[in-house]
Amino acid sequence: MKPLILILLAAVCAQAQTIADAARRERARQAQARTNKIYTSEDIKGIGTKGATLPVENPAPGAAAAAEGVVAATNPAATPTPTTTVDPFEQWTQETTKLRTQVRELLDQETAIQLEINNATAQINAPVTTQSLKDQAARVQLAAQEKLITVRAELTRIRAELAEKDLAGPPARRPQPN
Repeated sequence: MKPLILILLAAVCAQAQTIADAARRERARQAQARTNKIYTSEDIKGIGTKGATLPVENPAPGAAAAAEGVVAATNPAATPTPTTTVDPFEQWTQETTKLRTQVRELLDQETAIQLEINNATAQINAPVTTQSLKDQAARVQLAAQEKLITVRAELTRIRAELAEKDLAGPPARRPQPN
């Protein structure tokens, strides 16, 4: 019986060292791996405004010619850029990404509101409290429940829209000119 216990103990010790080594190797691999950009809602909001210019009203036709002359003088190789059409596949991808981001944000809001409701419930049911604190916690709980209903309705709407887009699938990609 003792040899069996010793063999099992040795096997467990060897296994523990292997797991620890694997964990060290994984940490080293993750440290060497390149970092990924984490996109926030500010990044997504900025996508639509990058490269956007405000229309400028020219008071006189000569002013436009003078401005073009200045641009041509500073950058003689500048040519008018052709208007680009938006690829439907890219547009679909951007729209679904935006919807998925909204779903994640709404889920975060839902969790925060649920925690707020739980906190208010705990204050209401606290063993040592005053009636005014219970009333205040009840008002907070009611307001949070109303916010939760609104967030859940919005979440349901966006999930339905996302499901519609996913069900329809992306449009066919245009072939790239060679």
